[in-house]
Amino acid sequence: MPESINEKINKIKFLKDSFLLFLIFLLSASAAFLMGLLAKQESMEIKLIKSELNHAPDFKIDFVLASKYGKNYYYLWCQSAKRIKKENIIYFKNAREAEKAGYKRAESCK
Repeated sequence: MPESINEKINKIKFLKDSFLLFLIFLLSASAAFLMGLLAKQESMEIKLIKSELNHAPDFKIDFVLASKYGKNYYYLWCQSAKRIKKENIIYFKNAREAEKAGYKRAESCK
């Protein structure tokens, strides 16, 4: 028996709705996956910085660090210090040594 036009239209509507639901699910799953990757990457960057600071020269707790390409020095707790690439970090025993080398205290480090 041939299908009526209304039955064909209903099948097409059903397929269209099913496809939209599938597309929404796929986009949601992809977004959740990417957010997880970003969170893991940020966590790994923080761990990398902490491990780098653990391998710092054996200074007192008041040591500071700077980028060899920058003009400012940072204390360990400064957020800006975490953005310095590992290969560009220079360590100083204290702020006075960093200032002698021509660095200034970063305004973001209070």
